[in-house]
Amino acid sequence: MPELAPHDSANLDAFLKCIKPWELAYAAATLSFIALKEPSGLAVVHGHLLLPNGWVPREDTIVETNSLVAGCFRLDAASLTVDGVLRGLCESGLDTSFGRLYVPTEHEGKVSTYFNPWKTGTQDGEARTLAFALNGKRHPLGHMEVVHMAELRASVTPYASLDELAVAINGLPLRRDVSVVDITAANCVQLDGRRRVKGTTANPAVLLASNLEREKVGLGLSIHSRGKAAQRYRYDGDALHWSEGENGIWTGELEVTVEEGSAVQCFASYGGSPLFTGDAGGGESEIRRHILELDYLDCIVALPTDMFYNTNIATYLWFMTNRKPPARKGKVLLIDASGMSVLMNKNLGKKRRKLTDDCVERISGSYAAFKTMDWRDDATGRSLKAKVLDRKHFFYRKITIERPLRMRFRATPEGIALLRTDKAYTKLPEEQISLLAAALNEMDPSAIFVDAESFRAALKDAAKTAAENKGLDGKKAKLAAKPLELARKYLGTKDKNAEPTTNERGEILPDSELRDAEYVPFDEDIDAYFDREVTPHWLDAWINRDVKDEKDELTGIVGTEINFNREFYVYKPPRSREAIKADIESMENRFMELLRGVSK
Repeated sequence: MPELAPHDSANLDAFLKCIKPWELAYAAATLSFIALKEPSGLAVVHGHLLLPNGWVPREDTIVETNSLVAGCFRLDAASLTVDGVLRGLCESGLDTSFGRLYVPTEHEGKVSTYFNPWKTGTQDGEARTLAFALNGKRHPLGHMEVVHMAELRASVTPYASLDELAVAINGLPLRRDVSVVDITAANCVQLDGRRRVKGTTANPAVLLASNLEREKVGLGLSIHSRGKAAQRYRYDGDALHWSEGENGIWTGELEVTVEEGSAVQCFASYGGSPLFTGDAGGGESEIRRHILELDYLDCIVALPTDMFYNTNIATYLWFMTNRKPPARKGKVLLIDASGMSVLMNKNLGKKRRKLTDDCVERISGSYAAFKTMDWRDDATGRSLKAKVLDRKHFFYRKITIERPLRMRFRATPEGIALLRTDKAYTKLPEEQISLLAAALNEMDPSAIFVDAESFRAALKDAAKTAAENKGLDGKKAKLAAKPLELARKYLGTKDKNAEPTTNERGEILPDSELRDAEYVPFDEDIDAYFDREVTPHWLDAWINRDVKDEKDELTGIVGTEINFNREFYVYKPPRSREAIKADIESMENRFMELLRGVSK
């Protein structure tokens, strides 16, 4: 079995090019990847923005790679803990579960504001949540939610340190359309976060049209929608002002520097899509692969549904760190806390459930225990499950299964007519066109061939006869490979009872309509899996060895998936035949009673 090769984070270009933003556009949350310089420790942490659900980028759209979340979140712990995060969720009153991972970046020891010179969509009511810990010290960060540009102009000031963080909106008091984090008090202060508006960020033309000090505009890394590395802009000067632009909304983003070798812990909340969305080789799968290969994923907690005001979807908390304790290295803890909640006395929008102190203590206790467990309280109906799994458990290899193309051949007038309309036919040398036409005329239109070899042999014999009639010899008397290929293409009809079709080199051709894929566990030999799972059903199938993973160059494409439903599935046997029969008889008796009542 191949080892998990660490990602070469020193050169991000190769990794960024494999992420296709348009593949990520339909995912309903943000999934981030972290790139660290190994083995010296943390140098730069990058993040990747997953586009909001339903928003499809234009061809010229630039998608950001460094992002910070919006929204407010209160944490009472001095360092990042599961207990603190859960209690913060309970107290915050957040109206949605989605979040983006904060991505600190190296920049001269000062907090700067990043402006997004591209368009991106923001769903109405989508606050973001985040917690970030550096060397055990709490640094919850946030930024402006959204600013309605139709109402006011906006400005954001760069800050010399975390303690001096402040946000000014054109001189107005911080009281509307904005959520701000109070870094000094180590908590979040939400200012009238009930208002939500939609919008897009300012584009580069608007940004550069402002009176910026050009030497203070820096360039950073982004991903172009075509998969190429692009640039974004950073401004480190005084307060920046610009007008409405496109009458939209803009969001400013923050950056903090962390020293090399620092311990980083990150928390973000998502919907379920980042767990399993995306096939092997796709953008989402590659991001998960990157996180798992570098062993940054510590724990995922599945929360109950109906936990937030604006959505009732399932929520998953991701806890990541670059300094795992030795006992946790190479392992991932999955906690299914979907059964750990109580109904509220009164609904708040879509929020119907809440976590009690006991729920929080049991969930955080299972995180601290770091072991597989299954707890249930029959009196309250609450349940809690946890599994400790090797990180390789979430990897698989997608192999392509081919089956042969089966065709019968017949030189029908209809097929010959279609052959003559092909552009490749018209580009053949004149002597080949003439010889192929004469050979097809020599063939019996009623003769049926059940394999390509016999058909080609008959066509070559007909060409030989036609060449003799024309007085041709040498190469001019033989059909080349291209005319034979065109004849096979247009004079063949699919027939499952025919023999496997071969090309002019004698290789069996695959049938694209019968092509399938098998998902092989990462620690299993693909040939043994094929012999056990595929061969008994399709004796003529084979593995396409040409489909290889770009990183390890082995057969099959490596994918990643974290499927809570599969890991915590509980089999529920179907009802017995006797119980079903009793129900049917009961309904029949009830129906007869009703019928007798009508007839009286």
